[in-house]
Amino acid sequence: MDKFKTAISHFTDKIQWLANHNKINKPSLADYYNIIKMLTESHNKMTAYIDEKESDNQVLINKYLHQKRYALKLEAICFIHGINNLKYLIEMDTDALVSEAKENLTTGRASIPVFFMTHLTIAGKPYPVFLPELVEMVDNSLKDDKYRPDRMFAKQKSTEG
Repeated sequence: MDKFKTAISHFTDKIQWLANHNKINKPSLADYYNIIKMLTESHNKMTAYIDEKESDNQVLINKYLHQKRYALKLEAICFIHGINNLKYLIEMDTDALVSEAKENLTTGRASIPVFFMTHLTIAGKPYPVFLPELVEMVDNSLKDDKYRPDRMFAKQKSTEG
C-alpha cells in the first residue's frame, strides 16, 4: 500500500474513533468523510494521469531508440559503400542535398565516394582526382544501359506501375 492510502486509512480510523467516542458532531463527520472522498478521487485521477504520461514517455523512448538504431544502420551502410564524408553530407543544407540528388537522378550521374578519390595539391588547395581505373570502370558500365541510374529507376518504376 502506498503512503497516500496509508495516510487516508489512518485519518479515517481517527475520525471513526472520534465519532465512536462522541468527540465529533455529525455535520463535521460528514465534512471529513467528504474531504477524504475528494482527496481519494483526486489521488486516483493523478495516479491515472501519471501512468498515462509514463506510458507515453515509454512510447517516445521506444521510437527514439528505433530511430537511433535506424540512423546507425544508415551510417554503417554508407561506410560499407565507401561514403566516408557522411558528416559533411548530413551537415549539408537539406534543400541543396535533395536538389543534388534529383539532379543526379535526372542526368544519370552518380557521385563518387571520397574513398575512391586521391587528392593533388594545386596552388595549396586539395584537388580531387578520380582514380583512373575507377573512371574507366564507370565509363564502361555507363555504356551498358542496364547500369545507368536513370535507366535503372525507369525500369523499376515501369515494373511497379
